[in-house]
Amino acid sequence: ERERCLRYRIQCNDSDVDNQSTVYHPTPCATYCHKCNMFRPPRAHHCKICQVCVLQMDHHCPWVNNCIGYNNYRSFVLLIFYLATGCIYGSMLLCVPFFKIMKRHIKINGWSLMGPLYATGLLDLPPPWILWSQYKENGKVDEDVVLRAAFPFMLIVGILLTWFLVSHLKMITSGYTTLEHMARPDCVDCYSVVNPFDQ
Repeated sequence: ERERCLRYRIQCNDSDVDNQSTVYHPTPCATYCHKCNMFRPPRAHHCKICQVCVLQMDHHCPWVNNCIGYNNYRSFVLLIFYLATGCIYGSMLLCVPFFKIMKRHIKINGWSLMGPLYATGLLDLPPPWILWSQYKENGKVDEDVVLRAAFPFMLIVGILLTWFLVSHLKMITSGYTTLEHMARPDCVDCYSVVNPFDQ
């Protein structure tokens, strides 16, 4: 890794910049990492958790327990896409049965904002100790309860993952990582911000 980074050791001269009113973000120059004590290529960042410099680092993801960067960004975006697609697909499959069960539950027990039976909210889910006692008696939890819990959970997770996927796709089209997008300077009249890696 050190040899690969040393190949990118370049010095940026003022003559490389077209004019002083242009700001290049992220910088096309190599930088020096004071924690690793080595030169690193452009767009590399030091991860505080992994204690290494990661090329084109996007972020450290706790769900995959790794840094998301140049070597695994495609896999990360595909993971988000598959999870979002699975959650939305599951929500579509459970939509009609969920509303039928809720309609029947309201017809039998009445309607209340906090739930007519258990007073645990609009979905009227039983508390954990009642679920545990049902499981001990019958060896399973009532299917209606599972459906009333699974559909909203899958729908909310699917919407959040879709929003997350769209934001990453927007950053991909603009040529930024999450770190670079958050650190991007605002465009001011006195200079223009140019991404040298947006090709």
